[in-house]
Amino acid sequence: MNKIVAAIANECTENGVVAKISENYLVVHVNPGCSVSTACATCGKSSGCGQEKNPERITVPLQNPQQFSEGEHVRIRFYRLSRSFASLLVFGLPIAGLVAALVLWNSLLGLPVEGGGAVIVGIGGFLLGFAGAFIADKVIDSALPPPSIEGKYP
Repeated sequence: MNKIVAAIANECTENGVVAKISENYLVVHVNPGCSVSTACATCGKSSGCGQEKNPERITVPLQNPQQFSEGEHVRIRFYRLSRSFASLLVFGLPIAGLVAALVLWNSLLGLPVEGGGAVIVGIGGFLLGFAGAFIADKVIDSALPPPSIEGKYP
């Protein structure tokens, strides 16, 4: 993992429950707020342990996923963007796109930043910023190591 990605992503290790087994991957439900391991099999179904938070579903690529069974408790390691960097992507890039579009509208075309045309250009810049955030998220996700199973737990 390169240094830039390591600076913007956090390594997480959580307990989870195997929800689905496929030919070459597992889907594991992880609920970081859950402290009741006996009710994990019902996680996300509005019954069981009473936790309100829906579980995060993580796909774990494996060579031999048949060694696990559905409902089995596992320890999983995965990476996610730090909250501050994710916030910067989600809020900062669209605002930067809006400002850049309006500056270009005004400086290149010499048109005032009032009126319908400027609003449409601003909205376009804002949406391009969201598209940039989406693309950046996908690029960073592909640079992170895939999730892995560290072992089983009771």
